[in-house]
Amino acid sequence: MWRRDQVKKLVNEDEYLVLETLYGLDKPANFEGKWNLHRYDAWRAVVERLSLQRPEADELLTSGKAKLLAARESRTRPSLDHKLLTAWNGLAIKGLAKAGARLKRSDWIDAAASAADFLREALWVEGSLYATWQVHPGAEEGTPKHVGYLDDYANLLDGLLALLSARWREADAQFALALADAALSRFYDTEDGGFFFTAHDSEALIHRPKPTMDDALPPGNGVMARVLLQLGHLFGETRYLEAARGALMWARSTLEQYPAGHCSLLGALHLEVQAPQLVIVRGPGDDAEPWRDAATQGHHPDRGVYFIPYSAQTVPPFLPKLVSADVQARNVAYVCTELACSLPLDTPEALKAAL
Repeated sequence: MWRRDQVKKLVNEDEYLVLETLYGLDKPANFEGKWNLHRYDAWRAVVERLSLQRPEADELLTSGKAKLLAARESRTRPSLDHKLLTAWNGLAIKGLAKAGARLKRSDWIDAAASAADFLREALWVEGSLYATWQVHPGAEEGTPKHVGYLDDYANLLDGLLALLSARWREADAQFALALADAALSRFYDTEDGGFFFTAHDSEALIHRPKPTMDDALPPGNGVMARVLLQLGHLFGETRYLEAARGALMWARSTLEQYPAGHCSLLGALHLEVQAPQLVIVRGPGDDAEPWRDAATQGHHPDRGVYFIPYSAQTVPPFLPKLVSADVQARNVAYVCTELACSLPLDTPEALKAAL
């Protein structure tokens, strides 16, 4: 934040005129009697308004900003929050993976995979997920802190599913199944259904909440119900499907009373009513883009698309077990619904027609 007289003392008259016009110092203060500097107009318009030549104006702006930066560097810096949050990283992994696959940005998928690797190696400790990774100033290594909550498991699972769709990796598939099993054992209410926010072995609370309502972040029960339905259909695991259905049955009255506040749970309910369609492409992965284009054309939010190499060990059990070397040498696709799959489709055109 700056006061007008501070800026005037730091720069010369010509520099101040440029800064004043560009950043609105001639206008009322925009934050508690001070100026939070941001552009009020396009640079070209400022140059023309001041009747300056562009090189001269550029030089004045550069020198004026340099003086302000030097003065700001002398101030006490605000404290930095050095911790990493598992749940938020799960959200980021999902966004990067989905956008990377859709926009064909492998670097975004690389970033998502790198984040998933870090969380698995640093925050998954002896079958338990931790909520934060705290790096203390001056320390080279951080430490995991706080046993994970429902949101950590749910959002990371959601991110891993998106990453598996963008790029199948054996470590991610195994990690997703391990997380799902841990979430069921640590958070699921076997009596009434639904998931508690805290684990069964966490600190005893007067009331253990079961979050359902959409807020700044999606609620753990909505995300967990949806990802368990997706994971259950992908790997043919009925335990996941039953737990998701139990959560939806427990939340039924809440959904009926206020559906607009529970869109995450409604999305899970939709997957329960209408099972997701799976497109699974197997093969060496060469020239995979035509297959992805055929599978993702149009708006099909309930369709899961996965490219699973034959070298993978963790695969859906309903896929053919014995496949000839000739078939393994090329890409083939299967369209699966309700744990049953079509015959192998040999071309992207055949896949598009089947869809």
